[in-house]
Amino acid sequence: MQLPKGSHNIILALAAVYIVYKYSQGYKRLDKVVNEATKPVGQLWSDVDARLGGWSPVELTDLVIQPWYLNTNFVISEEAWQVLTRDTDYRVMMKQLFDGRTLKPEYRHLIGKPIGGL
Repeated sequence: MQLPKGSHNIILALAAVYIVYKYSQGYKRLDKVVNEATKPVGQLWSDVDARLGGWSPVELTDLVIQPWYLNTNFVISEEAWQVLTRDTDYRVMMKQLFDGRTLKPEYRHLIGKPIGGL
């Protein structure tokens, strides 16, 4: 059986595309396996490098309602409320300390002092 003239080039081009496609699939699988295999070593290297560079983990401190967070009527600013209620533990305490956005009178003596828990 004789192929039409010029079809050899088309067959070669299709074969090349197919080989490149299969190679890229194999490469992606290999890349995924290598990523998973080297993840623990990469994390360890990152931790060691961070410690040597002076990094230390952030520790959450006691909640402090600073005087500048409040206006003269003891209403907390929107920005301070948003920041202080991001943490779940802080959010619970903030809801106990405030009636809406106004600091309850029984907690006003805590302004500027660390609040460990209620």
